[in-house]
Amino acid sequence: MFRFKTLMKFQGSDHWLCKLAGAFALCLTIARTGLTQGESGSGKTLSLQFDGNKAVSEGELITVTQGCMARNNQQPDKYNSETLGYCLSMTRQMLFSKGYLQATMAEPKTVESNNAIRVTVSIKEGALFRLGNVVIQGANLVSPKRIREMLNLKTGDIANADTLMAWSFDELRKTYAEFGYIQFMSSLEPSYQTRSDGREGIINLVLTIHEGQAFTVRSIKFEGNGTTTQDSLLQQMLVRSGDIFNKELFEASLKRIDQSGQFETINSDRDVDYRSDKNNLQLDLLIHLKKKMERQDQ
Repeated sequence: MFRFKTLMKFQGSDHWLCKLAGAFALCLTIARTGLTQGESGSGKTLSLQFDGNKAVSEGELITVTQGCMARNNQQPDKYNSETLGYCLSMTRQMLFSKGYLQATMAEPKTVESNNAIRVTVSIKEGALFRLGNVVIQGANLVSPKRIREMLNLKTGDIANADTLMAWSFDELRKTYAEFGYIQFMSSLEPSYQTRSDGREGIINLVLTIHEGQAFTVRSIKFEGNGTTTQDSLLQQMLVRSGDIFNKELFEASLKRIDQSGQFETINSDRDVDYRSDKNNLQLDLLIHLKKKMERQDQ
């Protein structure tokens, strides 16, 4: 027996982007910032600055970091080590998206005074990388030509890490899941060629596809449906017992149940158990429902 959401999870240090960027530190959820949550400095006025950057302005780096902090319910001018550490990793990710795939950040230096804390982050952007050759192997269900066409980057384009990551994992996973290949996995191996002046380089990629096998639906059951019958809920399903499992149609089915207004929003990962025997290519789907609370008249 397995759970689909566990199967789909990509483990941190195994993710190809760690190799692509040449830095496993990116895969940590929280970057170190010199002080940890609960130590001195938390809540003080934050003064943030960057040095060592050449291609990307300090203003843009600060804007990206502060914007991330605001989205995470943190005042951009207040120091919080965990939020700042996370947002610095997102700022580094922005550099990757601009083609600086080997950009590095030194551990931030902090200087604390009575009411404020100054954080200085040293950056080395490294070479700007452009896309070179892309080799695709292991693909049978979807042709290598079609997979390459799904990548919205041409040879010679700036190698946007966000685009490469979405293509090699998210987009291909979605495509394969529509045909029942829920065990799909991919790995992307980069090789770098840098010009003698160190300013630009080429990244060549080998994408290896592990398709797995197609699963069919054996059963669909609901839990927490209360007085709503199983049959009436099954009528809302666009995927039926005996069908090839189609993740897109399954999620559309859950949205139809959502639209009935009877239940809380169903999350296809959190609220569904995907079960199968070890050597069986049939899925048993258990959907956990939660009735909406009736509003009380004041």
